[in-house]
Amino acid sequence: MMFTLAAYFGAYLIPVLYLAGSLFRGRARKKLWWGMAIHTFWNIAVWGIVYYNWKQGYSEYFYAWVLLLPVNIVSAVYYLGAILWDHSRPTRK
Repeated sequence: MMFTLAAYFGAYLIPVLYLAGSLFRGRARKKLWWGMAIHTFWNIAVWGIVYYNWKQGYSEYFYAWVLLLPVNIVSAVYYLGAILWDHSRPTRK
């Protein structure tokens, strides 16, 4: 059960820990907020697909939850890329 939750929603830990660690003042905070919004949108879209298949009466509707894996992987790559991108550039003064 814990592995499933981590596989489906574990990417949320990256921005949450970054924002909490930087006290919401980190350089990448705007990109991470946008990333979390897009990540949430796609999670809700997958839920909609599962719900639609369930309402249509498909007996294997729950297999659609697997679509959360690529959403989570792409989001994790985006979060790490946003943090590395913002911290690799020189600061503006």
